[in-house]
Amino acid sequence: MDERRNILRQLRRHHRLDACVACGKCSAACAMAAMYDDISLACSPRAFVQMALHAEEPRIPEEVRRCVQCGNCTATCPEGVDPSGLIRALLQLDGASEIRRCARCRRELPPPAALAWLENALPKAEPTGLEDAPPRSASAFLDLCPVCRRQAFAETICREAS
Repeated sequence: MDERRNILRQLRRHHRLDACVACGKCSAACAMAAMYDDISLACSPRAFVQMALHAEEPRIPEEVRRCVQCGNCTATCPEGVDPSGLIRALLQLDGASEIRRCARCRRELPPPAALAWLENALPKAEPTGLEDAPPRSASAFLDLCPVCRRQAFAETICREAS
């Protein structure tokens, strides 16, 4: 129990939680509000920061698992607080999240829930004229970040063209 309290103190210091002025900009920028209809302010980045500031020991609300780790909350904070880093640390502390990394560049991949939502939310691609190309194995691209995925796809097309 003392170890978990010590961890919470370290999280407060490392993610600059004491600098939070509760302005709510992090919650306004949060992608979870756009993704989920049932998200309330009680499970917003601001709420997670306030919970970590005032809790005796870290408890992990179920809603924190919905975080897509987009980083909007951290980027928007005028005081330099890192709610995204706090949420990632809480998930790791709870053992609820395994960070997946790109097989090529080792960049952190979004959680599967975020990828599924993005796939449904983004407009479908326009025809490229490559529809007649031989089918490619989707599994070859699953462990790549979007940048490496585009590069690998381009390399595949170039190889097939030569």
